[in-house]
Order: sequence, then C-alpha cells, then structure tokens
Amino acid sequence: MISDKWHRLGIFYGFNGLADIKAIVFVAFNVKKINNSRKDPLDKDLFEIKKYSISETETMIKRNIIKDGPTISAFYIFLLKKDKGFKIDEPQEKI
Repeated sequence: MISDKWHRLGIFYGFNGLADIKAIVFVAFNVKKINNSRKDPLDKDLFEIKKYSISETETMIKRNIIKDGPTISAFYIFLLKKDKGFKIDEPQEKI
C-alpha cells in the first residue's frame, strides 16, 4: 500500500495490562495497492481497497459488521479530531 499524503492523528494502547502494544493512528489519502516483488508480511491480509463514507462506517459499527477494537478505536480518534476542527488538508504532527 502506498499513499502520497499521510497525517498522524494519535495513538492508543489496545491491550493495557496484557501487553504494551502501541497503535499509531493515521489518515491516508490517495491510497493505492501496488504490485511489487517484495513480500511484505503486513500486506498478506489486504485483498482490496474500498472507500466508505463516515456515515457508512458508523452504520457498519452499529450493525456489528465492523467489530474489531483497533478499527473502532482508530475511527473514534478520527471522529474526535474531525469534530475538534481537524481539517484533512492540513498536516498534523510529523512522525
């Protein structure tokens, strides 16, 4: 996966008390799947790219279609940033 525009939104720890795994949340634009000879183990579960609106994503969470914690947590961080005036065209803090 490649993108020409990434913005860091925040972090969360998904397994407090069990592990110190830190998730860094980004929003990316113009995302494309690329074919290359490099076998990236992180890409093994990426089959297709689909675009969903914010309301479609909220509906999928409500209907338990999206049910994994990291996705829901990342989406909520995005909503909080969006509601606080985050403009998707303005770069956030750099990595």
